[in-house]
Amino acid sequence: MDQLTEKTLSTRQDLLNDLAISRQRGWSSNIAESVPDLAAIAAPFSLAGKWYAVSIVGPIARMQSSWDKHLTLLTDVVQNLTRNEDANPMQVGV
Repeated sequence: MDQLTEKTLSTRQDLLNDLAISRQRGWSSNIAESVPDLAAIAAPFSLAGKWYAVSIVGPIARMQSSWDKHLTLLTDVVQNLTRNEDANPMQVGV
């Protein structure tokens, strides 16, 4: 696998380990793996039989200084979306 930054997961085993951790906790992260100064968290959800994801991305310093806040917001949004799965996606209040 191509290594985009010094933090890029570049072996199959590293990627599989990261996927297992992400699957277990329900969200994934990318901290300088693709772009040196960016961090992101994302969580998948199913709505109307299709899979989507919500992500929060920003400069590493701002993301890490509010990491817990961002995780709470991310999981709250996903829970709200899945709780209202039968609703029209355009009318779901987030």
